[in-house]
Amino acid sequence: MTNKSIMVGLIMLLLSLSAHAQILKPGYIVKHSGDTVRGYILPGGKSTAEHAVEFHPTYAREHQSYSPMEITAYGIDRRGVWVSKKTSANPDIADRVFMEQISQGEVNFYYYNGSFFMELMKDGKLRFMADSEDNEIDVTVGTWKNQSGDTDGVYKRMVASVVVLDCPDLKEEVQNMRYTRSSFKRVMKLYYEKKPEKGTFFKDTRPPFNLSLGAGAVPRYSSLRIKGESFSTNVEFDGQTSFQISLQGELIFNRTDGTLSFLFEYRLPYTERFDNGTQFIEMENSQMIYGLRLYLSRSYSNQFYVTLAATTFKHKQISRHIRDNERLNLNSPAASGFYIGIGNKFTLSRNLFLHTELNLSPTINIADGGINVFGNTWYKTSYTTVGAQVGLSYRLAK
Repeated sequence: MTNKSIMVGLIMLLLSLSAHAQILKPGYIVKHSGDTVRGYILPGGKSTAEHAVEFHPTYAREHQSYSPMEITAYGIDRRGVWVSKKTSANPDIADRVFMEQISQGEVNFYYYNGSFFMELMKDGKLRFMADSEDNEIDVTVGTWKNQSGDTDGVYKRMVASVVVLDCPDLKEEVQNMRYTRSSFKRVMKLYYEKKPEKGTFFKDTRPPFNLSLGAGAVPRYSSLRIKGESFSTNVEFDGQTSFQISLQGELIFNRTDGTLSFLFEYRLPYTERFDNGTQFIEMENSQMIYGLRLYLSRSYSNQFYVTLAATTFKHKQISRHIRDNERLNLNSPAASGFYIGIGNKFTLSRNLFLHTELNLSPTINIADGGINVFGNTWYKTSYTTVGAQVGLSYRLAK
């Protein structure tokens, strides 16, 4: 298995795990009395979003979980509303779940557990919108046939009874729609844009991302190896500790609830000196890091993450002193490698965070193919750093 295959496999694994990582979002709950209480919502996974909601009155650890039996609805700002609804027409069954409300007006549409539901305000009855005619369903909202004369699935007929009746020009859109949340919301968005008097479409208005800026200190342990093809001996130095200042930016993707971000980091130039008693190398380096950060925890106060990134070392100058004091000034090109880090991001306030991290940056072949020195000297260098990082970041959230 190649290194590329390993990295792809690791990325896929972490992406699947990152679905469990969430952070608090501004929102509210609606009590049975009709009172709205604002605070923060911790978006959960599929099961928690449908059967319970974690509500924080303030951006703090104290919270209370509400079931669909205890409140009427909850909402997350710029994202959507979830309403408590019965899942059975049997009055003796009190089971309720939170359904995502797609629209509100003369006809309400809901999404729950991969299925769609319609509610006519004139009778308040919730109707299941099946993807097949084989489902037993109360179809009292009209019928519609496509151009071939065949009856479409109940799902399309029920949508058409509302959308096409008011907007005939959307008939083709309804014919081509699929039984997916994205396809359904796209058609309903077009409908309510044409007929705003019919109700309200709850659309996701979150910006694509938020920006986080920070700075930190990076103690590092480095090692250096040089394999010389024209040198009489290889150069091997023991590792040394150095110190670096890091400036960091992070684009946090809102549509993933903050579980995924793009990281870019610049580590200010520093000087390293390697000496084994007979040979000496001095390097002035700067480093760029850019890649993905995946948040794997589900705690608002402690977010565990993994960083997978590319890194570039810029070596301004390499000076090599040999036993006879011969000095070679070598201008090296930028070295590329990969970077992996694991860390925690601790919440200090809504937008201020303390982060700690352990990282590894193995960089192979700083001068891949060699650098010509005096017309005949070619060498390759491997350079590895192991480091820690501690710093503060501030999220510029809207």
